[in-house]
Amino acid sequence: TTWTARTSPFTTGAARIIANGSTFLAIAGGSSNAAATSTDGITWTARTLPATATWTDVIWNGSIYCAIAQESSIAATSSDGITWTQRALAQSGYWYSLAWNGTVFCAVGAAEEIDTSPDGITWTSRTAPVGSSFTQVHNQGSTFYVSDFSTSRIYSSTDDGVTWNTVGAAAPFPAVGFVCNGTTFTVCYGATVYTSTDTCATWSAGINSGTSGGGFKAFRYLNGLYMKPSRQAAAG
Repeated sequence: TTWTARTSPFTTGAARIIANGSTFLAIAGGSSNAAATSTDGITWTARTLPATATWTDVIWNGSIYCAIAQESSIAATSSDGITWTQRALAQSGYWYSLAWNGTVFCAVGAAEEIDTSPDGITWTSRTAPVGSSFTQVHNQGSTFYVSDFSTSRIYSSTDDGVTWNTVGAAAPFPAVGFVCNGTTFTVCYGATVYTSTDTCATWSAGINSGTSGGGFKAFRYLNGLYMKPSRQAAAG
């Protein structure tokens, strides 16, 4: 596959880049209020988020964008990625990840934090497992799955994030990067990747992905491909 370098819309790099079918939306890394939109991934137009914060995740639910910021209670919504409105999560937290299951948004954090919202505006705090440190949340249909760094477990919720139960056995190492594609659960830590095809009852031997480090939040399964970035640089 051939890649073409493009100019980042941010000097600090992008924390997340998503697409809604017609437009790309990027949010800046670090403490910032910068966002940008593009119809082709080449030319970007600067946008402004409603607060300067460490924005960590943004998703599109088919109607609106919703974003969350770390070490705060700050969230934001937008119908077009251009005009944003600041919202308040139900609690302040170390927010990492956000998902939509068709009914509610679910935000998870690293210190026993779970909030849910049907619209990104009104948020409700939920009870997280004691001692949990959630790093990523995904959905499969209406079911949410989260990875817990502190116990190496995967948890699931079938009632819109209200109650959570462990799924299968603990992964062989902290479940930091995590995705599920409908049939396979995959977790990564550093360069090592483990998979489970029996709902986490057993885990495969570790596979070296060839990319050490990298942003675990950016580990994704998209269009039939696993995408795992690396922090390593290359020169030639």
